[in-house]
Amino acid sequence: MPTSPVVRWGVRLVAGALVVALAALLGVRAYGKSRLAAAEREFAKRVGPQERSAPIGVKVAEEENASIFLRNGAEAMILPGDDRPLVGELAFEPVGRWSERNRAELRRILAANGAALELLRSAGRMTESDFGPLAWDEKTRELTTPPLLNLLTAQRLLLGDARIALVDREPRRVLSDAAAMATMATALEREAPGVELQMGLACEGMLLALLEEAIADPSTERAALVKLQAILPDVDLRAAWRRSNLWEQGEIERHVAEVLSDPAGARQKP
Repeated sequence: MPTSPVVRWGVRLVAGALVVALAALLGVRAYGKSRLAAAEREFAKRVGPQERSAPIGVKVAEEENASIFLRNGAEAMILPGDDRPLVGELAFEPVGRWSERNRAELRRILAANGAALELLRSAGRMTESDFGPLAWDEKTRELTTPPLLNLLTAQRLLLGDARIALVDREPRRVLSDAAAMATMATALEREAPGVELQMGLACEGMLLALLEEAIADPSTERAALVKLQAILPDVDLRAAWRRSNLWEQGEIERHVAEVLSDPAGARQKP
């Protein structure tokens, strides 16, 4: 039985759409490679030669592994009800804009999380970290969502404590919280590129906000400012930049490979 013209044209349209989709994805791949090469040349011209990043997942001795203290501190937090959202909201507002009720609520939260804060502070000034395979999603190679969000909340809790310490004129406490915040930022930034890198940058932003407020506070002594400056994150930005670009390139190539192997099925994936 001959195939009707409608069916034949339908098949042709589907085939044409697949060809266009494949061509578009291959074009994106070529475009991504050319952009990466151009960015690498520009970066080398402006900053200098790129350096290889340290291998991800290098084994770190437990007593030297900052991520153990950071993860345990995050897991030890007690934030029922509206406490977690409040800690998050206050992280976006300088202490000068807090209401008296906000300050009282935060003091209550900090008192309930004394043990968690001590664990987090234990990571201060540590230089090595490895969150380990237990914290990773093997399919996406990213930290699983709950631990990652807990770490971000822990950074916000440290920020709140440091701000209260500024109000209470406790420079040692400010420095201790700031050191832990710096370790949190660098620990996340040195992990595999992707969400962790963005979270690390967010954590670093909180630390910089604290430093800005400490500088603006007339009661902060010069010695404390020098110490705060000394604990700012020292991340290999060249390596972080390269890892991020290579990760994005890898995602493009992965999807192109999926389409080539199974065009109909892969097109349905986000």
